[in-house]
Amino acid sequence: MSITLPEFWQLAVAELTRANADRRHPFRNVVIATCSINIPGMRTVVMRKFDAGQGVLMYTDCRSQKFQDLQSHPEQAASLLFWHPKKNLQVRMQGRVTLSVEDEIAKAHWLKVPPVSKRSYTTAQAPGTIIENPEAVEHDAALEDGKYFTVLHFQPHSAELLQLNRELHLRAIFHLENETWQGHWLVP
Repeated sequence: MSITLPEFWQLAVAELTRANADRRHPFRNVVIATCSINIPGMRTVVMRKFDAGQGVLMYTDCRSQKFQDLQSHPEQAASLLFWHPKKNLQVRMQGRVTLSVEDEIAKAHWLKVPPVSKRSYTTAQAPGTIIENPEAVEHDAALEDGKYFTVLHFQPHSAELLQLNRELHLRAIFHLENETWQGHWLVP
């Protein structure tokens, strides 16, 4: 079975787009890698939206380490890693992140966050703070306005696709050039 570079790209875009509507899609939970003082840090976040022309939206708390890493990096660079175990499809993206906190973008997204999820952004202590036990987390009602809620807008400039198959592994790199994704096959 032969596949073209544009078809391979569209396969990945279709899976990423499908994750917008399907909360159980494996691309919904994505690994984001940031760098802090030359030490990479990775964590899983929830992809809130993917748009082939606009990038990937995720949420965080502006007191989190990932926010601090992104804010302190001169390029606000990050990498994303998506893995689909049933399709053996991996998508790695590199790009820049725009941070929206206490601005109109963050406020508009905050209004869409379900009340149960808003609770994650109203802790009195910053994420990563040492506590005695899980029940020791304190919430501050004064933070219900989304003060620490942050929208991460990831804008990819490159994407590498890998699909593992018994007969033939597929691997390609794509770069965004003049608002168009241009690709090349790679040795898997």
